[in-house]
Amino acid sequence: MEEYFEMLHSALDEYLMSLTVRVQKEDEGYQAILEQMEALQQAHPWLEELYDTALVREVPGEEYPALQELLQLQIDVATRDRRAAYCRGLYDALGFLRRAGVL
Repeated sequence: MEEYFEMLHSALDEYLMSLTVRVQKEDEGYQAILEQMEALQQAHPWLEELYDTALVREVPGEEYPALQELLQLQIDVATRDRRAAYCRGLYDALGFLRRAGVL
């Protein structure tokens, strides 16, 4: 039974990753957000260090706006990912129900 859930979890991860890749290619707004994040990280190189959990760093007060902007952009990316997963899941579920003759 545990193997089944591991396989299911792996399949779900793969499905969600394929959706993320698809959204990145097709959604111009998503691309714009990623470009904003990249530009922000180039303007403030210390933001890259935030991804390294082994480092502890204090953020000076004058850097808060950059940090806030990065966090908001990350939230925007996550929201777009969830929206794509929801919509695609709904589309796939309706397709399955149609093929099964329920709809």
